[in-house]
Amino acid sequence: MPSARAVERPLTIAFEELADVFSAVGVVTNAIISGSTTHFPGPIWRFHLGAFWRRLIRIPAFRLPSRLIISISRPSRSAARTTCCDYPKGILIFVKTQSDFSTSQVMGTKKHESSGSELSLMARCCFGWLTFLAEILLAGSLGLILFWVFKYHGGVAFAGDGSKQMNLHYVLMVAGFTFMNGHAMLVYRCFPCCKKIYAKIVHTLLFLASAGCIAIGMYAAIDAHNDGPNPVHFYSMHSWIGLVACGLFVLQFLFGFFSFLVLLCCENATAKFRQTMIPTHVTFGLIIFAIAAAATLTGLTQSARYRLSGKDGKPNYKDFPEQGIIVNVLAMCIIASVIVLPYIIRNSNYRRYTTLTIN
Repeated sequence: MPSARAVERPLTIAFEELADVFSAVGVVTNAIISGSTTHFPGPIWRFHLGAFWRRLIRIPAFRLPSRLIISISRPSRSAARTTCCDYPKGILIFVKTQSDFSTSQVMGTKKHESSGSELSLMARCCFGWLTFLAEILLAGSLGLILFWVFKYHGGVAFAGDGSKQMNLHYVLMVAGFTFMNGHAMLVYRCFPCCKKIYAKIVHTLLFLASAGCIAIGMYAAIDAHNDGPNPVHFYSMHSWIGLVACGLFVLQFLFGFFSFLVLLCCENATAKFRQTMIPTHVTFGLIIFAIAAAATLTGLTQSARYRLSGKDGKPNYKDFPEQGIIVNVLAMCIIASVIVLPYIIRNSNYRRYTTLTIN
């Protein structure tokens, strides 16, 4: 027969851990009710209990206004590695977001902003260098096209000069599809300290600026061709790829604006739909960026073969003139950006996360 003390001890442990669970639920609920709910968007919280807890306490998944995967456990070495902290008492809650939610930290009943993921030093250095490289590639692409147009081809014009109008087309397409669009995608990675709604606003503004550049650039090219004796539009591979990129860009913008900004007026009711659409939105954004890069490269090739033909006093592309080298370096920058940006955006180590610590 087991002694009374031997029977009492497991029951005491069970009740203590049950109290810890409900204490955690109360603190998290209080944080959501009393604070800004923008820190916790989405439909589902799941409490994953330890194996010992599951045997003693049967607690179903809780449905609260957040789609976060929460693990509640006693402090251990594995939990310490996960959360980068070790508390001798209390419960550690590691919140892993499945998409780009804003980062926050709760201690007791207080909510604190966190500046980023608990990455290792190597991961932080890698992320910093990759972001710096992406900025060099995006800014370098815009700088090279501006240098080529203004130094060798007389600048840009909105009307009256077909050649300068085509220069405007080159500049605005690189600015819209590569520079602005690339920065719009990097907003969620480069500013994890900001609230999600602020990142959305900046993302939308950059997207609008990109759309404006693309629209004006398209008009400049069409108007420049209309000045010719026999204007023909949309016959080349470059124009077909460009039309596909523009069409997908418009659909992506309309879908994103409606899904992630307009539907925020019904945040709780549309949270599940908005979250399920995030992977699709991100994937199509990267696809559009790659298609736009293909359109830019074919356009650069087409322009270089015409302007560096070696006829009528023009430089010959085959002789490696300075203009040809500039165009080739510009193309390499665009190709490299198609490699670096998707790696930064799709790498799960650089996504936003949330850690809740309850003492």
